[in-house]
Amino acid sequence: MVTTFKELNTKMKTNPLYWGECIKFRFMSQICLFMHRQGITRKDLAVKLNTNQSYITKLLNGNAKLSSDVMGKLLQVLDLDIEIRLKPQGDRNDTIKDNRGT
Repeated sequence: MVTTFKELNTKMKTNPLYWGECIKFRFMSQICLFMHRQGITRKDLAVKLNTNQSYITKLLNGNAKLSSDVMGKLLQVLDLDIEIRLKPQGDRNDTIKDNRGT
């Protein structure tokens, strides 16, 4: 039985679904930050995606399915590129470097 948050967190990290949800959360956090900095409202985003504002609210709150297609549409309509950075778990600064000389 899990008794502490640390134990629960350790146990959760053994489940691949945890990592998938982390990716979605981090992606949407960045989308929200970008929208805030650019002054883009949920209504603005709904117009750009040709959808309704309630769907955008659900999406931003994590209550709608976030597929790679939806992620791509968000990147496209917001004129964003994506950069993926992998790093060893627990290391906040290090990234996996390409030492092949490319």
